[in-house]
Amino acid sequence: MEHAPRMDRIKSAMFKLGSEPKNCISWLSQSPKSRLEAVEFYRKQHSILYGTQSRLQRVYTKKICKKSSL
Repeated sequence: MEHAPRMDRIKSAMFKLGSEPKNCISWLSQSPKSRLEAVEFYRKQHSILYGTQSRLQRVYTKKICKKSSL
């Protein structure tokens, strides 16, 4: 069984109610690598809690159109 990934609690901070930073500003202040790691962390948490769910399959079709002579 896969273990849940651990959250990095080193970077946590406490703020007084009403003086906390806006989520968007806080999120964008993180490095791209850190943001991807956070998204991956939540994706793994979701799959552990809810299991993998079937997804829609992408189907590509190639349509060949003949040129009409006018």
